[in-house]
Amino acid sequence: MEHTASIAMPRTASRHWIWSARGFVAVTAAYCLLHLLLRLALTPTLGVDDIDQALLAQELAWGYSVKQPPLYTWILLALYKTLGVSLATHIVLKYALVFATFLFLYLGARAVVRDPAMAVMAGLSPLLMYYLAVGAHQGFTHSLVLSVCIAAAFWLTVRWVRAGSALDYAALGVVYGLGLLSKYNFAVFALSALAAGLTVPGVRARILHPRMLITLLAGAVVFAPHAWWLAHHLGDPAQPELSTSLPIRGGAYLADVWSGVASLAVGALSFLAPLWIALLAVFPWAWRRLPGRGEAPPWRRFLGAQMLWGLGLVTVALAAFPIGHIESRWLHPLLLLFPIYFALRAEAAEYRATAPRRMLYVMAAFSVLVVMLRIGQIHVGPYFGQFGRFHQPFPELAREIGAAGFRGGTVIAADDHIAGNFRLVFPQSRIVTPMYPFWVPRPATPRGDCLLLWYGRDGDAPPQRLRDFVRRRLGLAGLGARGVSREMGIVEQPVRHSRARSLALGYWLIPEEYGCGR
Repeated sequence: MEHTASIAMPRTASRHWIWSARGFVAVTAAYCLLHLLLRLALTPTLGVDDIDQALLAQELAWGYSVKQPPLYTWILLALYKTLGVSLATHIVLKYALVFATFLFLYLGARAVVRDPAMAVMAGLSPLLMYYLAVGAHQGFTHSLVLSVCIAAAFWLTVRWVRAGSALDYAALGVVYGLGLLSKYNFAVFALSALAAGLTVPGVRARILHPRMLITLLAGAVVFAPHAWWLAHHLGDPAQPELSTSLPIRGGAYLADVWSGVASLAVGALSFLAPLWIALLAVFPWAWRRLPGRGEAPPWRRFLGAQMLWGLGLVTVALAAFPIGHIESRWLHPLLLLFPIYFALRAEAAEYRATAPRRMLYVMAAFSVLVVMLRIGQIHVGPYFGQFGRFHQPFPELAREIGAAGFRGGTVIAADDHIAGNFRLVFPQSRIVTPMYPFWVPRPATPRGDCLLLWYGRDGDAPPQRLRDFVRRRLGLAGLGARGVSREMGIVEQPVRHSRARSLALGYWLIPEEYGCGR
C-alpha cells in the first residue's frame, strides 16, 4: 500500500520552508511554547481537569478511579519526581502532549499523502478543531494522552502494513495497550480500526498473519495490570459510579435513542468545527464526488471505513444503552484522523496549489483569536463580571495559612479545587478530600499536623461532611470539641483582577499529637 494519490501534485505551494518537516516542527514548537508561557503568565491557579491529577499523583498505583485509566497520572507522577510538584510541571506535560499529537498526525499524513504541504496542513488541523484549539488550553488531561495514542497508532499502522516485521507487530500492540490506558473509549478506535482493516486487502493480510499474536500479547501485557486492578475495584462502594459520568435521561426508550443519535450528529460537526467550515471554503472540490472509477485508494478507504465503523459502533451503543446524549468532547476516537482522510480526498480532487497556503492563513488567524480570547478571559472578563476558577486566589490563601503555622502533614479539604491547588504549595504533605473518598494515599511522613480546610461561606467551623470523613477515613478523634486546637480561623484574599470580590477559606490546624497519620 503505497502513496495513494495519482494526480499531478501542485508544486508551487510545497517549496516554501514551512512545508518541510523542519518547518512543521518549528511552527508547532513555537505554538506550544507560546501557549505554555502564556498559561504560566496568566494565572498560577490549577484548572478544572488538573486538580484531580494533582491529588491522584501522590503515589504510584495500578489504578485510581474506575472512571479513568491511569496513564496520564503515571506520566505526571514521573514528572513530579523529576521536575518537582508545580504548576509548571502540569503545563509542560500538557503542551508536550499537544506537540506529540500534532507531530504524530503529521507523520501519519506524511506517510500516505504525496504533497508535503497537504501533510503539514493535516498535522496543523487541530488548530481549527475546537476541543484541541481551545479546550486543550482550558482543561483536558486524559483526552490529550488519548489523542497522542490515536495519532501514533495510525502512523504505526502504516509502518506495520508496509514492513510487517515482528517489531512492528509488537510496537502496534504496545501503543494500543497504552491507548486503553489513556482513556477507555480508545476501545472504539481499536474496534473500528480492526473492522476497517478487514475491508482493505493489504491491512487484512497483516491482521490475519500469525504474527498478529505478538500484537495481542504486547497489548495484553501493557494493559493487564490495570485490568486486574479494575476487576477488583468495580464494585468498591468508595469508587464513583460509572453512571455519574453519563447524561442518563431515563425517558422513553425511542426518544432517548433518537436524542442520542441526533446529539452524535451534532457532536461530530461540533468536534470538527470550525475546521470543516474552513475546508469547505478552501477545498470545495474535495467535498464533491471524486473522479475515477472503482474502489478508493487503500488508505483513504481505510480511514473512511474506520470513521464510519466508529460512528456505527457508537450508534449501536446508544441503542443498547440509551443515555440520551453524546458529548462532542468524547469523539476523539472517531474523528481525530479526519484531517488525514480529507487531505487524501483533496489530493484526489486536484486542489489548487494556493489552497494549502490559504488554509494556513485561516489557521494563523484563528490561533491569534484564541490567544486574544485566553488573555481576555483572565484580564477582560472581570470587568464584565465574568469570573472563573482561574481567578480564585488559592496559592495566596495557601501561603497565608502556611504563615499561620502549618508545618506540613495532612491537608483535608472540603472541595477538590482547594485540595488540588494546595498540593502545589505543600508538595511534601498528603492531600485528601471527601470528594475523592476512594483515594487516601499513605502519609508522606509518619507524623505531622492535620489541616482542615473549607470555604468560608460555609461557616466558621468545618462542615459536618468534612468532620465525618476525617473521623471515618483518618481516625482523627476528639473533633467534637474546639479544645482540640485554638488554631481555627478564616483567611481571605481578593479574587484575581477584582477589587470587590474575595475568596475566604476556613481552616482548623490540629497539632500532630492528636493523630492524622492513618
